[in-house]
Amino acid sequence: MRKIPLLLLCSLIFMSLISCDKEDEEVPCSNESFIPFSAILVDEENNNMLEDEDFDVQNLRLVYLNESQDESNLDFKIYKTNEGNSYMFSSAMTQKSLSGENEFFIKLGQETIYELTYKVDMSNDTGCRVYSHEAFDKNGNELEKSATGIPKAYILKINAMADPSMDK
Repeated sequence: MRKIPLLLLCSLIFMSLISCDKEDEEVPCSNESFIPFSAILVDEENNNMLEDEDFDVQNLRLVYLNESQDESNLDFKIYKTNEGNSYMFSSAMTQKSLSGENEFFIKLGQETIYELTYKVDMSNDTGCRVYSHEAFDKNGNELEKSATGIPKAYILKINAMADPSMDK
């Protein structure tokens, strides 16, 4: 009978040594997903230009100026959001921004139809990758994102162009 209190005491000490503290119970962070650049091109009346049958998507280019100030094309694709809206998607642009290139141009043929600054930074100060994204027009105004649809895409308002085939 005298051994029971001693066994209980030893059991309590053993359990306190192997139990987790509060710090061990914290949920480890998880790496954020890499989110590629996505944009909806709209005209002055907020019509999605990528869905306009007169808009020459085949002639659309996404470019940046390389070290020698020559235009370099970036790959992009046209997809549809879950709501059926067409948008431009480019993981190459996001990767280029991560490497320090932040000035980009959307061109139709040789004509620049939109200039933007797109900055993506990655931090792992907490032990996990965290991405921050910023996008501005050529005047330094922050670009707005679509309120609905997945993915949330930047809305790029394209001014009327000189090309008569682009007029509505």
